[in-house]
Amino acid sequence: MVRRAIQQQGTEEPQEPHARVDLSSKYQWQGEIYGRLAEWQNAAESQRMAGLISEAVWRENPTEIQALRNTSHSHKTLGEALEHLADYQGALDSYRFSLLVIEEARAKDPASNELTYGSAYYMFRVGTALQRVGEPASALEMVRQGLTLFRQRYFVELRAYNIRQGSDFLQQVADFFASIGYRNEALATYNELIPRFEELCKPPQNDAASLGTLAGYYGSVGNIHAGFNPQMKILTPDNRGDFIEAIRWYQKALDTLRVQRELLQAPGYGPAFRSRNESASKAIEEKLDQCNRKIAGATE
Repeated sequence: MVRRAIQQQGTEEPQEPHARVDLSSKYQWQGEIYGRLAEWQNAAESQRMAGLISEAVWRENPTEIQALRNTSHSHKTLGEALEHLADYQGALDSYRFSLLVIEEARAKDPASNELTYGSAYYMFRVGTALQRVGEPASALEMVRQGLTLFRQRYFVELRAYNIRQGSDFLQQVADFFASIGYRNEALATYNELIPRFEELCKPPQNDAASLGTLAGYYGSVGNIHAGFNPQMKILTPDNRGDFIEAIRWYQKALDTLRVQRELLQAPGYGPAFRSRNESASKAIEEKLDQCNRKIAGATE
């Protein structure tokens, strides 16, 4: 359907800026559909074309903000497709290009929260890509740089949108730190995001989806304390104190999932929501059981 819509544009690219931006969006959409079908080569080609069209518009019309968004986004999704094709250097180059265009725009509008977030986010993506190509020191420096930029201003306006988007970013950063063994930085980042997100989950504005996200945050902190190995499904904490902290956070996750389960009984929530809740609860219960058995064994 998307390919047909693009073909209906004709063989010549439209000249009017908004029409060209619209065409780039269609290529992006096409690429995302290919991605869902795991046709990564086609996805990469579509995103590459989207980026070429939108960048040309943005260079000619720097105030065309949607052209800028399309340019950065298409290179990001191009990078993701290249990762699936095991072209990790190509992915790194794509993320760097996204960062480059956002940084160019931010230099002209340094007060923009959107551009500040974009720069911080793409610094993070460049950092994770550097880790993939075997440059851990540069990766860590870039991720920390993005986190510092993010902290400078993103939560100045504590709107729900900022908190949700910001929490998602901080979770990714925290999980990166945890994956490379920087436990203290991972915990500090989670401790930064959780109190703000908890405010969104207080009655009466709490909703089932947000509670599920919050339970996931609690569980992730528990995993860090417990030294959870996702491949082997075992816990390897450093000491008994870590077990106790892991239990505390796992219990918070389980309690939150129980509250979510009650909300999921309301009309409008289908079986898929309840199934995810059951799976998450079971996983946490298994980890709690491991922790309690290991503590009991250590005291015998």
